Amino acid sequence: MSYTAVTLTIVGAQCGAMIGLVLLGMRFAARRTAKYGDTKAGRVVETAVFSVLGLLLTFSFYGALSRFDEHRKILGDEVSALDTAYHRLDLLPARSQADLKALFRTYVDSRIDLYGTGVDPNSFAAVWSATLREKIWHKAVDACQAPACPASSATLVFGALNTAFGFPSEQAVMRQMHPPRVVFVLLFGLALLCAFLAGLDNPGYRLRSKFLVVVYPITMSAILWTILDVEFPRIGVFRLGAFDQLLVSLRASM
Repeated sequence: MSYTAVTLTIVGAQCGAMIGLVLLGMRFAARRTAKYGDTKAGRVVETAVFSVLGLLLTFSFYGALSRFDEHRKILGDEVSALDTAYHRLDLLPARSQADLKALFRTYVDSRIDLYGTGVDPNSFAAVWSATLREKIWHKAVDACQAPACPASSATLVFGALNTAFGFPSEQAVMRQMHPPRVVFVLLFGLALLCAFLAGLDNPGYRLRSKFLVVVYPITMSAILWTILDVEFPRIGVFRLGAFDQLLVSLRASM
């Protein structure tokens, strides 16, 4: 099952549970009103709980978008670094350039394939990409050891290759940078609790109450699903497709 299908299933179940809790809260509120009349008891607690939920949603949404932007920045920087490294190969002896440039183009192809698979570290594209990095590096070492290669050229070439080949590790770290699971548990739990509290605040089944039954769960579910999807920009609906095209354009220019 795809990640999108999993998140939609989870959020769909959450939405159904929230609708049920809103209705349950309305039933409790109707009984309370019939027995004690309209009372303001508990409003302070409700306000506090809704405030905590609002803060959690704000920080979670902002954090997910910030990490999404960081993924885009890293990809843009990688494209720039690959372009620089490819052109720095011109500084090597002419007899070494053709093989290295061919390997480098193949490496860029492997990066494009890897991004197309969702950056699975165990995929063939990931393994092939790592193998190509090793081959390019060793061939560059051999080329720079030639008498015809100045030390200054070797410094520029290896500096560019080191930068370009450092992005896979940086991206691997970024893929692990997510909020602790307890944050999501708390977020989903508070959303359920607030659904019940929203029902408590609206006794009966008036038009306004019926509107609440649908609007709160759907709105909250949409926000939760967006947070979950943006957290994983390689396997969700919101992806880095436009930035992947930068890499495709770079490969076409080589």
